[in-house]
Amino acid sequence: MTVKSKIVMGIKAGIAILAFHLSGFLLTEVFAFALMHTNLNDKWRMYLYIAGGSVITVFLSFPIFVIVMRAWGHLKPFHFKCEEKMSGREHLLCILLSLLPMAILFSIEIYMLKNGAMQAADIINADPFNLIDIVIFSCILMPIVEEVMFRGILLHALLPYGQIYAVVLTTFYFVTGHLNPVNMLLSIVHGLLFAYITIKTKGIKYGVYYHMGINFLGQLIIPLCITALIS
Repeated sequence: MTVKSKIVMGIKAGIAILAFHLSGFLLTEVFAFALMHTNLNDKWRMYLYIAGGSVITVFLSFPIFVIVMRAWGHLKPFHFKCEEKMSGREHLLCILLSLLPMAILFSIEIYMLKNGAMQAADIINADPFNLIDIVIFSCILMPIVEEVMFRGILLHALLPYGQIYAVVLTTFYFVTGHLNPVNMLLSIVHGLLFAYITIKTKGIKYGVYYHMGINFLGQLIIPLCITALIS
């Protein structure tokens, strides 16, 4: 593949990603505007705003991404089940690589909590509604959507242009969706790792499971344990 064709493909992929993020932002803002004109109290508006944003991302923005990729003619087939297996040693290495940056992050947060630089509420909102949203969307649905989107559709569309090119560009677009600087740093490691696993096994199943596990630990279990120990 020529450099020009790689640039063109990268731009097309970027437009599809932009359509995903922009549609999610605009539709969520429209939903928020509609909520402001209801008789609901502020608490329920916030609940519905959080849940609505998640629903929009999964059931509206993601299909828009798929439609754009299909319009470009780059909706390539991919496998959910893995055609190749990973050894126990490889799984152990992947687990350690995925947990290491999280361990560093939470060690820093524990230090900041003990020194009063952060509050427990800054790590996680323990409101039951928020926890339900985290479990359903952040820990189950979003890992599936992101793996299908980035390591399923996008990675397989880019692989004909070169393996390194596909892994780097897919990871770059994956990182840009994590607006928090800390999450962006974590997503670099995880993006590269999930891409490696997908190429190694020729399927996204392990990537989905790892992604779910990381989100459960990073967004729910570890924050709740830290806040329980500190408070």
